[in-house]
Amino acid sequence: MPTTVRMAALWAGVLLAAAGSTVALLAVRPAGANGEPPRVVVISPGGGARQIAGALAEGGVIRSRWAFLALAALRGDLRLLKPGEYEFTMPATLPEVEAKVAEGRTVVHLVTFPEGFAVREVAARLGAEGLADPDRLGIAGWSWGGYLTLLLHGMHPDRFRVGVAGVPVGDYALGYEDLSPLLQAYDRALLGGTPAEVPQLMAERSPISYVDDVKAPILFLAGEADSRCPLRQVLAYTDRLAARNHPHELYLFPTGHAPFQIDERINQTGVVVDFLARHVPGIRVPG
Repeated sequence: MPTTVRMAALWAGVLLAAAGSTVALLAVRPAGANGEPPRVVVISPGGGARQIAGALAEGGVIRSRWAFLALAALRGDLRLLKPGEYEFTMPATLPEVEAKVAEGRTVVHLVTFPEGFAVREVAARLGAEGLADPDRLGIAGWSWGGYLTLLLHGMHPDRFRVGVAGVPVGDYALGYEDLSPLLQAYDRALLGGTPAEVPQLMAERSPISYVDDVKAPILFLAGEADSRCPLRQVLAYTDRLAARNHPHELYLFPTGHAPFQIDERINQTGVVVDFLARHVPGIRVPG
């Protein structure tokens, strides 16, 4: 199992954006009791308890992988050990290490994005921070986020490897026709008029204007009784993809804008994870 081990020492340079200015905040991470810096071990998904124990031993966090496994078994944690990025203040006791990995207390990375950053700038920042692989980036969203997912895949077709658009707006003008009067009024307030009254703006802001430029496979999840992002305009978008045999999948569920049944939510999560596993290298669905 691929494992990345890094030594973490003092660090600084947290930037906060406030009131249009940049404030530098120096944060110092203390060393362990014996002066040894913390150790960071990244455990990749897909491995079992033995692989996790091996990664911790390889990273110098534990001395014996077998002692770690014996403790996890004694505590009933063998199936609870979780992958992720872990930081350990050294020296760390075996019970401390086992508890941290069983509870999944991974490192949390805080990244500040200045107001006004475009999505491509956000993606570049995440890549620079080592938090995202530029070659495996995907974008997903629901409702307004689904609209942005489709818009970005059309406007920046080379940026993302895959997309997931939940209850999206694909054809803004067609969707307007099927909205309730109240939601139509809301759209007019946003756009400054009906689609017919602002055709240039509508063309610029509607994902279907860029559908023929989309390159990445996209998964659509849509409600058959959705009154906010009506189904007809979603199908108009997917029909355009189908017309040129572009890879996409459409998952329909029988309710409206969002499912409230727990079983349906679980099923949709499985659909999304399975789709990502088939299109993004390195993602595996547990058997």
